Amino acid sequence: MRMEIAQARQPEKTESVEKNIMYLWCLRMLLPCGGYRKFVEKKSFSSDEVVAVLGLEAYADKDVKHADAIRKLKRMHADAEQHGFSYPPVLQDNLAHLLDRISLNRVETDILIFSILLHTETGLEECADTLGSLDKSKLIRFLSIILGYPQRDIAKALTMTGQLALSGLLRIDSSWTRNMDSKLDLMQGFADNLRAPDMDASRLFIGSFREGSEPKLGYESFAHVSKPYALIKTYLEQARQQTTGVNILLHGEPGTGKTEMVRTLVKDAGTVLYEISMEDADGVPLSSKERFSAYQLSQQVLCHTPGAVIMFDEIEDVFPERSLFDKPKPGNTEKKAWINNLLESNKVPAFWLSNRVHHIDPAFLRRFDYVLEMPAPTNRMREQIFINYLDNVSVSEPWLKRMSANRNLLPAHIEKAAKVVRHVATKSANANETVLEHVLEGTQEILK
Repeated sequence: MRMEIAQARQPEKTESVEKNIMYLWCLRMLLPCGGYRKFVEKKSFSSDEVVAVLGLEAYADKDVKHADAIRKLKRMHADAEQHGFSYPPVLQDNLAHLLDRISLNRVETDILIFSILLHTETGLEECADTLGSLDKSKLIRFLSIILGYPQRDIAKALTMTGQLALSGLLRIDSSWTRNMDSKLDLMQGFADNLRAPDMDASRLFIGSFREGSEPKLGYESFAHVSKPYALIKTYLEQARQQTTGVNILLHGEPGTGKTEMVRTLVKDAGTVLYEISMEDADGVPLSSKERFSAYQLSQQVLCHTPGAVIMFDEIEDVFPERSLFDKPKPGNTEKKAWINNLLESNKVPAFWLSNRVHHIDPAFLRRFDYVLEMPAPTNRMREQIFINYLDNVSVSEPWLKRMSANRNLLPAHIEKAAKVVRHVATKSANANETVLEHVLEGTQEILK
């Protein structure tokens, strides 16, 4: 659903549109919200950045009487309230892409825009700092004044069941009092994406999720788990048409082929895989909280995409650890309820992959529809994996049989060795085998 962003009448001033909207917001923070008490000092102003937003540079080097400064701000505020203001064109265009994929009402949209500018514009941030540390009730009251909506509408938009929180884009840090920019906890990297010029829709979510990689193995490589493979495939084909809360957990030692199995199975089922990112668009690793936010965003964006399936890999680092003696850790109760809700209400089927599960609370594990411990492949399956990965690389059949009998070789080891040999392969099977063995031995040695 697409919601048009409000296009207000342009003011007569000559400042940029972006400066204009911050001009109004800053004046509302300083006057009705009371921020002037910290901004207006005895003979000057406390922030050059706010001075620039308000166009008060002419007063910066002068001794300004306290009473005169407040009267000036009041006149500016009264005048500003008579004009219409609109949003930065680049931000407005990029938000249109977002609103094509996520349904936000007008209040939610304006809170999101304000939060983006708050996190990217120093002048607005320093003006908000004049309001001091805020609890949730003060935050709601001030946002009501700044954005011009009733407090009940602001409060509703900021609940954990509101679209901003459900999408992972924005949530309130309720742990303790903080300055406004810290209380409005915006998804990492998203503000920069929405401020970037020429940002097309396909790149808007690049730091959160992406279309999955093509599988490198065929279904025959998973014959050692043929029954669960077939069951999951059938369940995925049927349940995605009518069921919410479809969640499948694959766990097992690293390198057993969990990721490749999901990629193969999803394609085999005629569906489309999307993978949760492990790092943002700049290559900075995402924290566990940020990866959960990325998962939430993917659910909201992809819920209307036919055949979409999500893969959340390496979840061992994002689930809270089970407490010693089953005593809950501080803050874990709320997080536990939140994660349980994620596992019960997702509209897009999801695969969750983990190298270990012993530390995960059984309350979470019980909410997965199907759990599969991925075993190491059999000798026959290991041989098939060698054949698939080596493709046109020449090796002898006796060598293939001998190497396939090594139970310590996992699919990931074979994939890496094949990657190396493809770059240095010769027509000599013996030479290729020597390279492969050298790479595999090095891998085995370091993993001992």
